[in-house]
Order: sequence, then C-alpha cells, then structure tokens
Amino acid sequence: DCTPASARSLVMQGKAPNGTASCPEAEKRACYETPYQVYRTCLGPRKDPPSGGKSYESLGAYLSGRGPLSAHIKLDIHGAEWPVLEQLLGSPEDLDKIRALDV
Repeated sequence: DCTPASARSLVMQGKAPNGTASCPEAEKRACYETPYQVYRTCLGPRKDPPSGGKSYESLGAYLSGRGPLSAHIKLDIHGAEWPVLEQLLGSPEDLDKIRALDV
C-alpha cells in the first residue's frame, strides 16, 4: 500500500498480530494468524522510477520466486487495477502462484 490513508490501518502500522498469536474474537477483523509481509511500494503494470515520493513495481516482480498457491493479494489501487489484472491474466505462471485475490 502506498497511499497516505494507509497510516490509519492497523496492519500497515504493525499493530495487528502477524503470525505471532491467536486472534481474540474482538480483534478478528485486524488479525492474521499466518505471517504476512507488507510492501510500501505502489503496484503498477511495470516498474517505474520514483515519482512524487513513490516508487512503482509490477505484480510479476512481487510474485517472482514464489511457489504455487503461495500468495494472498489485495489490490486497492484506485482504478489502476485494470492494467495490473490484464497483465496478470497474460501470465499463467503468475496466476498459478496466487491462492487468493481481493480487488
């Protein structure tokens, strides 16, 4: 996530459990029992040099080196999802690495 609004996210602030403990019922909406990694780089259809304090990387670059069904992806890139999804559909190798896709 590369937007300023991410500062309000418990996950982005590192305050949500990250594979370190079971989730109490009250914290289910911001708790992950499986470890995850947060990326602070913007997602785009290709790698671009930093612009306006943000750098861009392709989804394929993030999936590089991952095994089958090993990635849980959440895309919230304010309308820029379409070129990223189009690129993803053109890569059966990358599709095979995604277990869950939330758009």
